[in-house]
Amino acid sequence: MRFIRHVLLFVLILTGASAHAASTSARLFLDSIEAGPGETVMAAVELKMNPGWHTYWINSGDSGLPTSIRWTLPDGIKAGPIQWPVPIKSVFEGENLFGYEGVVTLLVPLTVSGEAKPGQAVLLAAVDWLECEKLCIPGRAKLSAALVIGAGRKPSPEEAAIEAAKLKLPKVSVPVNAKAFWLDGHATDRTLVVQWVTTNGFTEFFPYNNPDSTFRGASVVGQSGPGARQIRKKATLDGTTWPKEVAGVLVGGADEHDTVGYEVTLRIAEATTGTSGPPLAPSIPLGELLVKFGLGLLGGLILNVMPCVLPVIALKILGVVNQNRSNPARVRAHGYAYAGGVIFSFIVMAGCIVGFRSVGVRLLWGSQFGSPVFLILLTALMILVALSLFGVFEVTLSGKVMDAASRVASSSTEFFTRTFSRKAVQVAASGPSDGGIFDSFFNGVFATIMGVSCTAPVLSAAVGFALNQPAPIVFGMFICVGLGLAGPYVVLSMNPAFLKFLPRPGAWMEKFKIAMGFPMLATAVWLFTVAAGMFPGRTLWLGLSLVLLSAAAWVFGEFVQRGSPSGGTGKKLGWLVVIALVGLGYGYGLEKELDWRNPPPANALATARDDGIPWQPWSRDAIAKAQAQGRPVLVDFTADWCVNCQVNKRNAIEVPEVEEKLKAINAVSLIGDFTRTPADMTDEILSHGRAGVPLVLVYPGKPGATPQILPELFSKATMLEALGRAVAK
Repeated sequence: MRFIRHVLLFVLILTGASAHAASTSARLFLDSIEAGPGETVMAAVELKMNPGWHTYWINSGDSGLPTSIRWTLPDGIKAGPIQWPVPIKSVFEGENLFGYEGVVTLLVPLTVSGEAKPGQAVLLAAVDWLECEKLCIPGRAKLSAALVIGAGRKPSPEEAAIEAAKLKLPKVSVPVNAKAFWLDGHATDRTLVVQWVTTNGFTEFFPYNNPDSTFRGASVVGQSGPGARQIRKKATLDGTTWPKEVAGVLVGGADEHDTVGYEVTLRIAEATTGTSGPPLAPSIPLGELLVKFGLGLLGGLILNVMPCVLPVIALKILGVVNQNRSNPARVRAHGYAYAGGVIFSFIVMAGCIVGFRSVGVRLLWGSQFGSPVFLILLTALMILVALSLFGVFEVTLSGKVMDAASRVASSSTEFFTRTFSRKAVQVAASGPSDGGIFDSFFNGVFATIMGVSCTAPVLSAAVGFALNQPAPIVFGMFICVGLGLAGPYVVLSMNPAFLKFLPRPGAWMEKFKIAMGFPMLATAVWLFTVAAGMFPGRTLWLGLSLVLLSAAAWVFGEFVQRGSPSGGTGKKLGWLVVIALVGLGYGYGLEKELDWRNPPPANALATARDDGIPWQPWSRDAIAKAQAQGRPVLVDFTADWCVNCQVNKRNAIEVPEVEEKLKAINAVSLIGDFTRTPADMTDEILSHGRAGVPLVLVYPGKPGATPQILPELFSKATMLEALGRAVAK
């Protein structure tokens, strides 16, 4: 499409070459009136545009054509390439254009050789440009200037103007701490990431034309670490191989009209070489890094009181009550095992993120909830846990399994002894068969699985920072979050003085255990609604499959576990019924009718709410189009499985005051449904330094303006204040 536009524009220029472009005037002048052999004279072509009109840079962006100059020079004088000032970016009808407004001066060096004849030389320049407002009109001017070929250089009255024009050129041969890499490895479309350590506020990358690929004009700009900016551009393959390097101009400054440019040529790291993650590791002061880790620790602590984790914490409270009159060393061992399960899970998560990142796949906090298979399995697990707490069946280990576990515990005794205390491990290993330290370990794993569906305040920013850092920082951050999640229980188990505040064990514990089944069942219902949303029209089969699984659990408890102690026909028949029910639910319900591994494509507005706000699907083009019209933009990245998203929705977004404010400022409301974790939204969320949803952005109604990023949890007043600032900017 872009090629066709360029052809049409080229034909237009050829056919309208004699037309006068009244909106732009051109003139030619020199920095010298006289020059000798071997000297260089700087020529300047100045284009002065009327307000609202613009011309184009060497790479015009998504549309347009650059200005060209054709010289007619005497023998002995040779023209060099055009030296282009740093451009600005504008957005028109969703297209990102690179060019100039007002006045632009294009500089061209003219070299005088020994073959040049002494005397006056006439320099002719035929200048063609495309000037655009709402319509584009080709312009042409034939310009001339006189230069005396003499003994040496004599400056002209225009020398100061040309020196001022040189200051607007990008700086060359200046070291810039920037690197480039492919974010993904697709065959025909890729995302180029340029990371630059800079203290300037505004950041943009204008690539030069490349014969092998087209870099689109739109950019996504975000933080990638302290003092580091990340610019992402979509690229399309035009040749046979992807370019190995990219050249262009990096700019920074107060805004897009007050910039300093740096000309760079960056080698592009391949996504498949393990460098698709952030190859740029800006120097992070130790104090700042410790603060980030501290935020991760605090976020993990807050996770303990989030609704995603509370049902699991309730189980651990029951365990503490059961052990509060046990040997303190045994209680400590269970605390260490629980912490071990949490830390182990977070290390596995960090390893998955680093591993997937090395092959070009980006994961966020809670990404696994975008998988229908994971959601359905977790729903089934929560139902089984609830049924077990209700007493429908019991989780017991056979003698062979217990023997194997005992051998594993014995082989691990030396490690635990060195880490904690010999007495604690011996007591834990020799205690009653209530699951031992293995039960506590897997409780820690379970708490982590549930915890990642929530994003605690301050946690997203801390983890989002780590996701754009080298692997050691990713692992360090996740370990800190795990320590925060496990910390309260470990402290409780290590200090026997705290145990005296807990009630004595007794018959009430059985009632308490049954009561704890209801939070688990409520969690299962919530997970069921999220999973069902991925299969519109087929929810019945998901529900029936879970009912069959529940029936199998009842048959197992009633006829296998509590059947005849000697086994016999009843127990064998019970096993057959269990297998038949599970097989029917899985084979017919999940595989055949639900097709649970292949959900239908997600609806872009699946999460949109009928709340009076006219939501539209999120896209970067939609933001650019709205800003080009001068309209503020509200963007809500949300997911059905995100608890905090639902809190924000009910308390701070779906409220009459916000709806009225959005109408009053003529804002555009965009919703990004992250329930299925689409890749483009993953990139967008990461570009804003967040590790997951919720992410709510408020853009001013100004092309290219950066958004306000709201906290993970915010109030109605915070939202209204952000919308007010978007209008004021």
